[in-house]
Amino acid sequence: MQQLETLYIGQVSSLPHGAPLRWLILRPLQRAHTSHKPASSIKPICEYTKLQALSLHSRSLGGLPACLAKLTELRYLDAARNKFGTELKAPEDAIPVQLSALTRLVEFSAWGQGLTYVRKVASCPEDTQCVLDVETALSFASDGEVNMERYRCPGKSWSPNLDKLKAIYGWRKLQKFWIDANQITASEYFVREAARAWPQLRTLDLYDNAIEMDVGAFAAFASHPTMYQLYLARNRFFGTFPEDLVDASKTWPLGSITVFMNSNVTGCIPRRFGAITAGSGIRCAAEEL
Repeated sequence: MQQLETLYIGQVSSLPHGAPLRWLILRPLQRAHTSHKPASSIKPICEYTKLQALSLHSRSLGGLPACLAKLTELRYLDAARNKFGTELKAPEDAIPVQLSALTRLVEFSAWGQGLTYVRKVASCPEDTQCVLDVETALSFASDGEVNMERYRCPGKSWSPNLDKLKAIYGWRKLQKFWIDANQITASEYFVREAARAWPQLRTLDLYDNAIEMDVGAFAAFASHPTMYQLYLARNRFFGTFPEDLVDASKTWPLGSITVFMNSNVTGCIPRRFGAITAGSGIRCAAEEL
């Protein structure tokens, strides 16, 4: 065990003491597992200070423990499909401010917190405010068939304000930030701070949330040389899509944009970006801007 660097394991209690782990994957729990687990349940992981990659995907976690700040070598953190915010004083407490110490983090995922999974009609959510997540809805639109429906429901979806998630602005090497399929809110402050804090950002997924702001704020990313993907679909954006982001004179690699289901967004995106714009006021121009 003294040379063990990569481990896929089911229980935190089974972690080998003293192993120099660099890559740790906790086996996802079955979707039938509905009770949440507090952040403290994974505290033993904090002792593996050489970790560079950590997957906590589908572990029913209510949040992340502050002691993960000790993992200063961490580059990759996947915390998708958990239950962030459950039984916390504030939804922002799911990512403690101490985690700003993860200054080498390159990839972070926390999409799909608290999703409700349905296989049978009889199990559909009773709450009429529950909505299909975007990917389930798109599956219906494409072929009319899905193996399992996923819903975002009030009181179960994670609902932080990104302006208040102070830890994330310390991740200066971040390239990937995926937090789609939640109930997240934010203001233009988040966009300005993210653009300043993440100069190497490549992919930003904010789609399927509750963000209400002027889409023009994303012009703050116009000078980012590595920005490739910007997914803003199904929020409450308004205003004109910033032309600076799709300026034909730029040599940067931005190549994937979604703004669909934002009915108050207007503007023009050249067809070379392959933008998905249905349900918005965007028009796709054949010629470059």
